[in-house]
Formats: sequence, C-alpha cells, structure tokens
Amino acid sequence: MWQQMKSETEQLQEELNKNLFDSLIEFLQKAHSGFQKNSRDWGCQIKHREIPTAALVLDIKHFLQKLVSQLMDCSIDVESKKEGNVQLTQKKPLCSMDSLTNWYMSITQLLLTTQFPFKLSEKVLQILTNIFLYHDFSIQNFIKGLQLSLLEHFYSEPLSILCCNLAEAKKRINFLSDNQCENIRRLPSFRRHVEKQASEKQVALLTNEIFLKEETQSLLENLHVYHTHYFLVLKCLHNFTSSLPKYPLGRQIRELYCMCLEKNIWDSEEYASALQLLNMLAKDELMTILQKCCRVFESSSEKQLDSTAKRMEEFLVQFQSLDAEAKEEEDTSGSQSKELQKTDLYHLQKSLLELKELRRTSKKQSKFEVLREKVVNFLDSLVREYLLPPDTQPLHEVVYFSAAHTLREHLNAAPRIALHTALNNPYYYIRNEALKSEDGCIPNVAPDICIAYKLHLECSRLINLVDWSEAFATVVTAAEQMDANSLTSEERNEIIQYPFSNQFYTV
Repeated sequence: MWQQMKSETEQLQEELNKNLFDSLIEFLQKAHSGFQKNSRDWGCQIKHREIPTAALVLDIKHFLQKLVSQLMDCSIDVESKKEGNVQLTQKKPLCSMDSLTNWYMSITQLLLTTQFPFKLSEKVLQILTNIFLYHDFSIQNFIKGLQLSLLEHFYSEPLSILCCNLAEAKKRINFLSDNQCENIRRLPSFRRHVEKQASEKQVALLTNEIFLKEETQSLLENLHVYHTHYFLVLKCLHNFTSSLPKYPLGRQIRELYCMCLEKNIWDSEEYASALQLLNMLAKDELMTILQKCCRVFESSSEKQLDSTAKRMEEFLVQFQSLDAEAKEEEDTSGSQSKELQKTDLYHLQKSLLELKELRRTSKKQSKFEVLREKVVNFLDSLVREYLLPPDTQPLHEVVYFSAAHTLREHLNAAPRIALHTALNNPYYYIRNEALKSEDGCIPNVAPDICIAYKLHLECSRLINLVDWSEAFATVVTAAEQMDANSLTSEERNEIIQYPFSNQFYTV
C-alpha cells in the first residue's frame, strides 16, 4: 500500500514540474511572438537578441536564479565578478510556497480519496498538520509521520489485514481464523451494529462464523460506498463555503475535513452561520459554485451520485431561465413606466409608504430567493445524509488509525521527559529483557550513565561525589563479588570509577 502511495506522490511531483516548464515555454513564446512578426525590422532584431533592461529591473534575474538553484539543488552566487567562480552550497530547507502547495496536494490526493483504504482520525491528522505548519514545514517529515501512522496501525490493530482494496479484503475474509472472528465481534462499532439487529440475526452474528464473514463483507462494501459519497459531498460543501466571509467552515478543505471527522458538523454554530451566509449569495456566485460541484461529480469514476449531479444541473438550468424572465420583466416595466402620469410629492411619498408596508406584511420572496433557498436546503440534506462521522460506521476501526497519543509520543515528544525516561528506565527504548527491574531497583547491566543518573535521583540536594562514586562501584560490581578470580578492590575501583568520572564530566 505504501509503495502505491509513494508512486502517486512521485507522479504528482512529475505533473507539477511538467506544468511549470510548460508555463515557462508558453510565456517565452508569447513574449517573442511580436518580435517574430516584425523580424525584418532592424530594431526588432536588436531587441530580440538582447536582454531587456526591464527584465533586470523587475527581478526576472532573481526568479531565474531561484529556478536554477531549485533544479540543481544548490544555491548559485551570481554576484561574483570572476567568471567560473560559482559558489555551490548545499540547499537548506526553506518555508516556500512550493512546499505548501505540494503538501496540500498530498493531503487532497492521497488522504481524501477512496483509492487508498487507510485513513487518519481527526486527532491524528491534526497532530501531523500542526507539526508541519508550526514546527518544521517539511513535507518529508509529514510523509514520515504518515508512514509511522501506517506502521502503528498495522502493528497494533489485528484486523488491519482487511485494510486493503475491497476485492482483496473480501478474499481475506474467507480465510479468517476463529480468533480473528472473535476480534471482529469485540470491535465497539460492530457491537453497536449487532445491538441494532433483530434477535435472530444477533444470535447468528455471535455464533455462526459463516454468517459473520458474509456480514463482514457486506459491511466493508458499505464502508467503501460511504467513503465514496463522503468525499464527493465534502468537496461539494467546500466549494460552497470556501469563499464565504470570515470562512466559518475554514478556507482549506483539510479544515473542513477535520471538523467533519470530529462530530456532526450540522450541529455546530459555524455550520449554521455558513447556511445563513449562503442564503445571501448572489446569483452569479451560486451559478459558479454549482458549476464547480458539477465538475466534481463528473470527475469521479464512481456513478453512485448521478441523481445528485442531475439535480445540480437542473438548478443551473433554472437559474439561467431566471435571466430570460428578468429581461421580459424589464421590458414590461419599461413600457409601463412610459404610461405613468405625473404626480406631486405628497402622493408619491404616500404610495411609497403603502408599497413598503405591503412588502413588510406580505414578505413575498422572489423567484430567485425561492430557488436559492431550495439549493441551500438541498445542500443541507446532502450534508446530513452523507457527512456522518466515521465512528458511526461499523468496522471503521479496520481502516482508521486513531492512536493519537502514541503518535504524539514518537513525533512530538518533550526532550526533557524523553531523556528522563531513557535514563531512568532504559528498557522503555532498548527493549532488552535484562534491563527489566522493579521500582526502586537499579540493574547492574544498565548503561553507566543510567546507573549514575538513578543514583543521582536517590541523593539529596547536596551530593557527596565520593559516596556517589562508591555507590556506582557497588552497583556495577554486584554481580562480580562471587568471582574469586576477580581483581583487587583498589584495581576494580580504579577501573569502574574511570567511566563514572567520564559520565560526570560529560554531564
């Protein structure tokens, strides 16, 4: 699975470089198209051969310098006066727009897709996002965090063998052992699913292995359909809310995705505020958003929401028909205005007040307002039907990694706590059975610096170095006191206190 995700990432990088070079070539062709038409003119020939001064004034030189440095993976000193004296230094990681663009492409095309079954929970995705945005701004570290999440999921979850393509998962279900079937029954999401079934089906799911495997195949297929609907509606909702004032549901799709993963988004105040703002959009804005949503449904290979796409197209046709009706109303109002008679100021104010009072009491909506309300209500129905949180789906534990605490310990550990844990309990990191010890005991096979640190913790605020070194020697030679052929005590103390003194001076 990771090899497939890696190949997709490399393909995205290749497409990005191709688009960059195509844009540069197109720009150069357009820039010199005017000179090629007048190639016989002597002035045009001179301009065609020389570098325009405006290119230097407008920092085109610096742009090309950065482009070459990125391609060569080095920095070039173009200010050097000597020819051939080009200083090449190792390129340092910088916070650039390219890094941010590549990261968003990785998010949208690797995580927000049904092509890869592995998914991240809201807390895990938030940890990786915060480390990228506020710590190192490194795509490589983000990918390493994604690799670690994938590794932890397959290591800690016994049913992660079903986290694969749907066809392969159905094959593996047929070969599940009795223990693996029991693991399925222990899943909290599956237990909630069993409680909703009839009593006869509950007994079959808890006792019949064949029936359990058939139900598991059906649930995994439903989970795949759920993700297909989920990401399409998520992108559609993002098209509606990404341009709203103050961005109540976020400006980027990852922000909206995290909100939908956490809870029912329609219960939040931000969602209610977004619906209010959508009810005030102009017709041109709504038509543009509907066109984007239609392209989202057309780009999907899955045709399970064809009725939704057709409904979007119907809304577009209705908005376009409003333009024709508006033109007819303007023509009729223009003809009626010609027939109006002159009146004085008193009767004009009276008629305006009556018209205002009539509008206030009737509150009759226009055709556009009615149609806009239908669009917003249709979007709300899609959100409530398809953007349910993943933890409401049976067997979501198979594909979702949610151990945020474990990931935080590995990626964002506090240095002081990590050092204390390593020195006080070396078994936590080394995993050597000989280093296991009870609380308060000091194993004599532990590294010297660990023994010195634990003795330091047992001392009071005032430490006697002689007592400290003697205690260190006692712990290390505890296993050697039964050896009759061992060295004398003075020689042993000299040998043991030498590494202890080294540890002391290094600290």
